[in-house]
Amino acid sequence: MLVSVLDVDIALQISYEELMNNGDWSEGWLNLSKAKSITKDYEDYKLTTKREAGIKKIFINENSLFNIS
Repeated sequence: MLVSVLDVDIALQISYEELMNNGDWSEGWLNLSKAKSITKDYEDYKLTTKREAGIKKIFINENSLFNIS
């Protein structure tokens, strides 16, 4: 499974054969502008998951890299 480095909610499940087929993959990163990298499908997906989750609070433990207090 491949998980997005920018959004952990985005994951792609691929077979071993697909992963090993070098013709399907390009090395490196694509440098896209924000406008080109965020598609309508992605925005719709995020809106749907937020509504379904109903998350009201986020708790960060003391060991978290995001704990800045």
